[in-house]
Amino acid sequence: MNDPINESMEKAGTNIFNLEILSEISRIAQSPLNLKERLNTIVNRTAERLGADCCYISLLDKDDKHLILKATKGLNLRAVNKVMLNIGEGINGWVALEKKVVALRDAHLDPRYKYVSATGEEKFRSLLAVPVTFNERCIGVLTVQTIEPKDFSENEITLLATIAREVGGIIRNAQLYESINHRLLELTTIHEVGQALTSTLDLETLLRLIIKNTVWVTKSRGGVLRLLDLELNKLVVKAYSMPEEDIRKLVDLDIGEGIAGKIVETGNPILIPDINAAPEFRGVSKIATSCVMGVPLKAKDNIIGTITLYDKVPEAEEEFDTFTNEDLQLLLTLASQASIAIENAKLYQQTLKNAREMETLFSLSKGLTSVLDLHFVLDSILRMTCELLDGGFGILTLYDEHSRELITKSVYGVSSTIIPQLKFKLGEGITGWIGEHKESIMIGPVVEGDKKREFVEIKNLIGVPLMVKDRLIGTIEIANKVSAPKFSSSDLMFLSTFAGQAAIAIENANLYEKAKQLAEENLKKATELSILHEISSTLATTLDLDRLLHIILTGVTIGGGLGFNRAILFLLDEKEDFLKGVLGVGPDSGEEAQRMWSKQPSSGSLRERILSDDDMSIHKHSKINKLATSLRVPINGGTSVLARTVLDKQGYIISDALNDPRTLPSLRDTIKTESFATAPLIAKGKVIGVIFVDNHFTRKPITEDDMRFLMMFANQVGLAIENAMIYSNLEVTNKSLREAQERLIQQ
Repeated sequence: MNDPINESMEKAGTNIFNLEILSEISRIAQSPLNLKERLNTIVNRTAERLGADCCYISLLDKDDKHLILKATKGLNLRAVNKVMLNIGEGINGWVALEKKVVALRDAHLDPRYKYVSATGEEKFRSLLAVPVTFNERCIGVLTVQTIEPKDFSENEITLLATIAREVGGIIRNAQLYESINHRLLELTTIHEVGQALTSTLDLETLLRLIIKNTVWVTKSRGGVLRLLDLELNKLVVKAYSMPEEDIRKLVDLDIGEGIAGKIVETGNPILIPDINAAPEFRGVSKIATSCVMGVPLKAKDNIIGTITLYDKVPEAEEEFDTFTNEDLQLLLTLASQASIAIENAKLYQQTLKNAREMETLFSLSKGLTSVLDLHFVLDSILRMTCELLDGGFGILTLYDEHSRELITKSVYGVSSTIIPQLKFKLGEGITGWIGEHKESIMIGPVVEGDKKREFVEIKNLIGVPLMVKDRLIGTIEIANKVSAPKFSSSDLMFLSTFAGQAAIAIENANLYEKAKQLAEENLKKATELSILHEISSTLATTLDLDRLLHIILTGVTIGGGLGFNRAILFLLDEKEDFLKGVLGVGPDSGEEAQRMWSKQPSSGSLRERILSDDDMSIHKHSKINKLATSLRVPINGGTSVLARTVLDKQGYIISDALNDPRTLPSLRDTIKTESFATAPLIAKGKVIGVIFVDNHFTRKPITEDDMRFLMMFANQVGLAIENAMIYSNLEVTNKSLREAQERLIQQ
């Protein structure tokens, strides 16, 4: 009788014990605790009531593919939310898959056993695992373990299974509640973040807001936002929110480098709950992290950047926490919203930039078209372009259609002394390539094959042709970007646009320069013709040879005439075949030159001024005249420039009389000339003399234009001299006849 009574009492005690546990579970279900707190309470009470050394709950994720450790008493707390088994993997994975109880005296001996070092489970031997279900659907596994091997009783198995069924309802209700709260918080947060993002269109401010709010919402220790630079093909750090010591470790990344680089390379988000369990990502960041998640920023299916977060900040009572799939989904939602805001800000900034560029182009075009000085226009175009694009070096060339060369007209950033050395044939170097193909170019370092490298190192360069109605007029190149590693496509686009305006300004200035030059040439020709006319009319006032020669050389040396310092007139003696100096006009010294030129009248016509200089005796007694009349220059076999002037019937310019072998020693030593010019005096196709001129006192070089004018003058006075010589011969003949007639009468 005692045995049945004891057995009944023992059974009653067990039932009471079980009811107490279930009552505690029921109180947990009614408590205001969140899911994490409830799970922690459940594993602690279960371990305590069953006398187990370890108890833990693992829950299936939303896809029912992975079993994740959610609460434990006895295992390593750092394994919570990090340790994950595939469904069917290990003993607990098998329980979840088969929805069957497993009771083992020594779990290590079971072939389904899988050791996970992060949990610290190696000291536990026995294991009892039961499925946690809700509406016949497995949502997790409840497990107890002991250090010493133990055979679990039917009562313990039944109790843990009952607890698991009760826990299933608690978990499901708590999950639904937390899901609703989480979604509400998520929507509220997204709304608040959205309002913050729409508060500004300044890109830098926006990026700082995005990363700051994202770090706060996801409770991360830090985060960084990188944007993809297509020119550099790099992820460039643009904004961050993190401790000061981590900021110094931030770097730009190549595609495929680091976690952010992998996100761009694959186009997929990355979630790493435990960085130590992901060896492929261990050590890729200079920032020490325990968990990381990152997502791409996308605009119209194109990746424009990434957001990377690290280290979930635990609740006050927790030692640690890690990122979950829910966190990743929230980050993806925020990233989607941020991407739209970033694109809007970029579009706004691009619009502002375009407006500023158009305003700048308008101002520049207005300024350039208001100036018609070609050199000023060219220098201004290059200087303004280099300053706007932040270039360290610039070169502008104009195309010469005759030589088919691009000739440098302006440089920036180097000495202008190199300009004469920089001429490019079409197709030669970068400049010639631009001119030949009439296309823009953007390149990196120029290593060889370009003349510009002799004067400046070219690290990067953009260049465009200067075109007017499909006609090449030149090129403009900007090199060595100062504020960035290289020029951007927008820089090239701006240069191309500006080049179109600049080409018009250059063409206008060029046309004006040509018109101005033509007007100056016409004015000069008109002035020359006027001078020749006045000197010719002056020559017509006399047939006296001496007087005529004096007028000729006065016209050659007087200011307002040909304007040479000194002049000597040689006449040809055909019988003796030599040139004889007949008259020299000019001052004998620099002091006398200043005195003579200051006395010349500044008013009146050239004819009046020439005729006013009628004191021939002064010139006849001058030193230059005495030297001139002493000169005799043989013609036949002569190699002197005077002899060649007669024989070749053309003028010569001798720039270096001291070293030119064609200079007569008498001219060099007696007249002391350093440079001079000669012109033949021709009448009816015959040379009758030569005019010698120099600028001994002013040292002014004699130009080709001076020579051309002297030849025109010489051709005109040659006939006048011959007429005067004929008249003089007639006068001599008449005088001889009169004398003969008088002698006949006297006889």
